[in-house]
Amino acid sequence: MAVRFPFGRYHATPWDASVNEGRVEWPPSPWRIIRALVSTWKVRLPHLPEDEVMGLLNHLMADPPVYWTPSTSLGHTRHYMPSKDHVTNVPGRNRDLAFDAFLVINPDQDLIVEFARELDTDQKDLLSTLAAGVPYLGRADSVCHARVIEMPSIAPQGLMRYEPGISQTGDNRLLIPQTPFRFQDLCQSPTALRASRYVDPNRTRWVEYRRSRTAAPPRKRLPTGSSSKVTAARWFLPDAGRPPMVEAVAVGHILRQAVMRQVRVPSQVLSGKTEGGPLRDQHKHAHYLAFSCQNDARIDTLAVWAPGGLGEREIAGIARLRRLSAPEYLRRLGTYRLGLEVLASTELALPELVGPSPSQTWVSVTPYLPGRAYTKWTDRDRRVAHLVEDLKREVGYRSLPMPSRIEEISSPNWRRFRRARPNQKRGSRQATSLRLTFEHPVQGPLALGALSHFGLGLFRPST
Repeated sequence: MAVRFPFGRYHATPWDASVNEGRVEWPPSPWRIIRALVSTWKVRLPHLPEDEVMGLLNHLMADPPVYWTPSTSLGHTRHYMPSKDHVTNVPGRNRDLAFDAFLVINPDQDLIVEFARELDTDQKDLLSTLAAGVPYLGRADSVCHARVIEMPSIAPQGLMRYEPGISQTGDNRLLIPQTPFRFQDLCQSPTALRASRYVDPNRTRWVEYRRSRTAAPPRKRLPTGSSSKVTAARWFLPDAGRPPMVEAVAVGHILRQAVMRQVRVPSQVLSGKTEGGPLRDQHKHAHYLAFSCQNDARIDTLAVWAPGGLGEREIAGIARLRRLSAPEYLRRLGTYRLGLEVLASTELALPELVGPSPSQTWVSVTPYLPGRAYTKWTDRDRRVAHLVEDLKREVGYRSLPMPSRIEEISSPNWRRFRRARPNQKRGSRQATSLRLTFEHPVQGPLALGALSHFGLGLFRPST
């Protein structure tokens, strides 16, 4: 039987383990496979005769199967599940940490379960019918496609072989039904067994498995200097109590402080500073961005974007960040649980700010604040001339071409945006929203002007 996981993930907790132990049962135990087939029979194919189905399953389990498995890697996520006494937006109150471990599998490769007993034509057709109806194997997240195949005479290439036998580590054992077994023997739940003070299900036994020495070929490492370096990290905020977009600068300021605390050692990439003053790297150091993917005037996405790339220390610190807490003088912004979505290249982490391809037209997401203050803001002609001169300096710092056309666009709420970092004195500097048009397509993201490293002056491509 060949099983493929189209979503590339496999979730399954071993029978003798707790969910929060972070263990994944691999390969899937015969007990799990048989119960999946029985569940499919009862739920989707109840017309099949019980004597034929149970006869087939007992025949298959007369001897432990052999497995041929693709290469896998272990991953996990952490979730805080609310209890019945949960209080909204109160960190740490009545929430339980759930540790969800899973295996990442190539969705184009099959897990092969090789049964030792030969099947006649009727049994093979029955097994094919049952296998085709299995929706998932393990937890419901592990969507699968199963089918019956003829084992090739030559061993499958690039797969790991698991066969019954004593292993060197002794920690790879699988639960298997002990023949003969009945339908009732397969319906036992962990809760009922624990209540009866049983550890293992009735009519089962543990079989130790060992891996074959002919392992899958080693993975190819990316060459040094690969273009897929990590330049961005992205988090999402939960729906409850998300801060307003007008506080983008304050949220970016808090995010910067939180990330730098996690790194624990001075980082020029994250701080943008050297011992001698500001880092002069053509704005290649970190930008702390806060924006809304839902366009509902509430921040739902945070990002750290460093065009020059993030080092191993910075990546490790970013991965540790789980919560964002506002200081006392910004207590109205509250505390937020962060869900790290991706640590990758900018194209993968920030697709809405990069676009599917370079673009000629870019529109303000947050107001543009000129790098140099200007007092005669009410005089439109002088204001536009000042904006052109200021943009010329900004794009020059980033080695970008000068826009061929600069238009002010209506943005009724830009006056409400914070235009100074929280630790700085608030001023009356004016800002505006722009549409920039270039003669040739420009690659994003695009962040220009004062406080562009804290969320202002952010543009998105326009079609």
